Parts: sequence; C-alpha cells; structure tokens
Amino acid sequence: SQPVQSLPTSIPQTQFDEAEQAFAAGEYDLALQEFQNVYDSSTEPEIKASALLGMGRSQFADRNYTSAIDTFNRILGQYGHSTSLAYANYYLAQSYSIQGNYSYAVDAYGQYLALKPGILDAHVRELQGDAAFSAGNYNTAISAYQAALQATPSGDANTLNLKIGKSFSALQDYTTAIQIFRILYDSNEDVFTKASAD
Repeated sequence: SQPVQSLPTSIPQTQFDEAEQAFAAGEYDLALQEFQNVYDSSTEPEIKASALLGMGRSQFADRNYTSAIDTFNRILGQYGHSTSLAYANYYLAQSYSIQGNYSYAVDAYGQYLALKPGILDAHVRELQGDAAFSAGNYNTAISAYQAALQATPSGDANTLNLKIGKSFSALQDYTTAIQIFRILYDSNEDVFTKASAD
C-alpha cells in the first residue's frame, strides 16, 4: 500500500482533478503534463510542491525512476516545509530501491517515518529493513525489522523473524540465527514458515 497524496485546499481543484484523472487512467504522460501546468501556473510554494509530487508520482508510475528521483529531490531541496515531504521521501525510497541504491532508500524511508509516523510504520520499517539487507547493512536491517515487530499494528511476525534470522546469518552470527529459526520452527503450524526456518 502506498501513501495517498494530500492536496492543499487552496489548489485550483479542477486542474488537480484533471491531472489525477489522467494518472488514475494510466495516462502518465498526460498526468505529468497536467501536473506541470499546475506547477507553472502557481506561485504558492505548497501548490508547487504538490504539483511536483504529482509529477514525480507520474514518472514513478511510468517507470522513469531517474526522473522521479530528480523530481522528488527537488521537493526536498526547494520546499523543505511542504506537507509533500513525507510522500516525496516514500516515493524517493521506492525509486532508490528499484534502482538498487539501497543505502539511499534506507535513509529516505527513515525520513518518511520521521515525518509521518502512523499505521504504515510496520510496512515501511520492513521495506527499510529489506533495503538495508540488500545494501549489506545487516545490523540496520535487524533494527528495522525489530521496529516493525514493535509497531502498532505490527508486521507479520513470522516473516519479520525469518528476515531477522537471515540477517543474523548474514552477519555470521549463526548461533542467534539458529535460535531464531528453531523458535519459529517449533512454534509454528504454518508449513511455509516451518520450511523457511528449517
């Protein structure tokens, strides 16, 4: 699940509606142009930041991740007090992960969580852990997975504990990894979890 863009109330709603309709229809080039029109026609920083977020989302959905990263970074650099910052960080992290820039993704997920804590914490912490694991930063991965377990609502305990065990194994802390896998194996009836922990 991805965060939904929250639009400032002063935005000319019809311009954003047209851009969002094009986006929802999968017409990302048109949506990009419509969001660009909103950006060009406004002098309000919050409107411009929201338009940039729409542009970045359109580029992201069109799998133009390099352009999306540039656009999201423009929000961070030019509109540091915008309500769009959290969402820009989320999509920035997603874009970095897709491109294999996992260390940058870990940082962007952290910024998202600092700006917008809430019900998505477990999901975003797990994504952050996955990015850290892929970057070879196993201690950070463990911390993120443990934070996902402690979030409210928490993430899937079996999946997260398997990932924690794999992270300890990657650190060559086989004793801890085996303990985690043994507990998972012994305490589960789920065949997939038992097979994964075995």
